[in-house]
Amino acid sequence: MYHAAFWIAFAANLLVVSSNALTFRFAELVNFLGGTEGLAGLTVSVATFGAVAARFKIGEAIDRLGVRKVWAACSATGVSGALVLAAAGPLAEALPKDAGPVLAWLGERLPIFLGRLLFTVGLAGQFGCSLVHIQNIVPARRRTEAIATFGSSGFLGMMSGTILGDVIFYQTVGADRYLALFGASAACGTIYLLFTLYLTRSYRHDAPDERTGSLTLLRRYWPGPVTLVGGAMGLGFAVSTVFLTRFATARGLPGIFPFFMGYAISAFTFRVLTRRWSQKVGRHRMIDFGLAGQMLGFLCLPLVSEGWHLVPPAILVGFGHALLFPAVVSLGTETFPLRYRGTASTLILGFFDLGMLICAPVLGGMVDLGVASGLSGGTEFIPMFVGAALLDGGIGLYYHLAAGRREDVDVLAEAEKRGELHGTPERTAPPTGRFEPIGPRAERAGREPIAAGR
Repeated sequence: MYHAAFWIAFAANLLVVSSNALTFRFAELVNFLGGTEGLAGLTVSVATFGAVAARFKIGEAIDRLGVRKVWAACSATGVSGALVLAAAGPLAEALPKDAGPVLAWLGERLPIFLGRLLFTVGLAGQFGCSLVHIQNIVPARRRTEAIATFGSSGFLGMMSGTILGDVIFYQTVGADRYLALFGASAACGTIYLLFTLYLTRSYRHDAPDERTGSLTLLRRYWPGPVTLVGGAMGLGFAVSTVFLTRFATARGLPGIFPFFMGYAISAFTFRVLTRRWSQKVGRHRMIDFGLAGQMLGFLCLPLVSEGWHLVPPAILVGFGHALLFPAVVSLGTETFPLRYRGTASTLILGFFDLGMLICAPVLGGMVDLGVASGLSGGTEFIPMFVGAALLDGGIGLYYHLAAGRREDVDVLAEAEKRGELHGTPERTAPPTGRFEPIGPRAERAGREPIAAGR
């Protein structure tokens, strides 16, 4: 399974996550242009709405046109967005002081909305295409393990991108700071584009005979309560990638690198240590533990007063991410037939975006409300952290009651492989579906699911 193509894709994913990590200072750019936390949340929400809408067409395009064309187009879109954001600062500084409201909006607001939209839509397609590609080049019964190992490259990219972002942020000033930050993001995205073209250079695609819309497929193969867990992951991304940098600035911390260093090291370590948990512990338990880790991490953030204090909550949130991502993607896509894997992968990632779409403006509004109430010095972020933790806990409790106590076919497949189910009656309707039958025929991909999991 771990052949050259896998490791090239691993390196490419490291690059695109580095590109994304360099945009974690986006809220600082909004603040530099005279915006508030609420505006930053609104911008992220608008961009995420665009990504959610685009995912429906991206998934259909992957199934119809193949990964290569869609992957390249989405990568180019992401690079374009980063370049627009890089130009936002210099463009705002170039505006005359007596510029009217329309010209000021075009120079200060339009670039951040347009750039964030292009970057987010491109990133959505890049992640979707990379997941489809990885799942297509590994044995079917090891999909969750492959997703986990492949995804661990993202933690290395998060760490390297955050380090570079902090260096740029504290070594530059004014508009040059954001030109360098988002320019470096665009450079990483360009190299990533070259990697994707190399990986798919001999790609051949057979389009499915039936052309069915994404919404129809989503209704037909509804993944169930795991979609809410995807939304909880989007909530976590909103907290850590949008508002954490403003919290650090309000607290007077030297940067956000300690958080993302701890996050990345924790997530990478736990991802490696738990890469076979889907077959031993089960994906439902992985979700239970993952949401608990994310919730506890959010509750620790209000206690931060020094830079190194960011590390303990980062370890907890990283632990949660390490378990949640492979479990959610695997459970969320397995109810779909193999021929619709492109649509399945982009749709389940769309629930991550949906969580950010709904939560980002709400969280930003909570911070603005705290400021209006006279809170300052970082205390205005405390209601946001506590609210995010409570929502995580509520989703975790609901998932556990609705689906978390069911048997997992990954565990059953591993037990059957080891002969532990020898002599037991064949299960005709397991609680969750797969792309293909479990057991000795598990290597034969391309079959219909044996049951639609809920």
